[in-house]
Amino acid sequence: MSGMAMAVPDDKVDEVAAFFAEQQVQPAAPVKPELVEQGEKLYVAGNPASGITACAACHGPNGNGNPAAKFPALGAQHAAYTIKQLQMFRDGSRANDPNQMMRDIATRLTEQEIEALAMYLSTL
Repeated sequence: MSGMAMAVPDDKVDEVAAFFAEQQVQPAAPVKPELVEQGEKLYVAGNPASGITACAACHGPNGNGNPAAKFPALGAQHAAYTIKQLQMFRDGSRANDPNQMMRDIATRLTEQEIEALAMYLSTL
């Protein structure tokens, strides 16, 4: 991107920035509204019955993450990518989470909850 940005004349940078600031995030694939609603509930409140904490507690209410704590941004992520990553945390093939935090959470998520979270996150 830096190569492209260097070609923008200085007097046009504000116009380019304004254009991108006006753009709306759009999910990469169609979402299932019923799963988006379920995913939002999980993201905001977790699932106390199965011991799942609210994702928003670490990743922020808008999915912007917490860079100081090294919690990544999740908002507007492609649903298929999120599903794959949560499945990998669940089966242990992804293990880069300090203190097994994500692996512990992912093992408690059902396949439907994973899909619901992915659908919701793709809309942020």
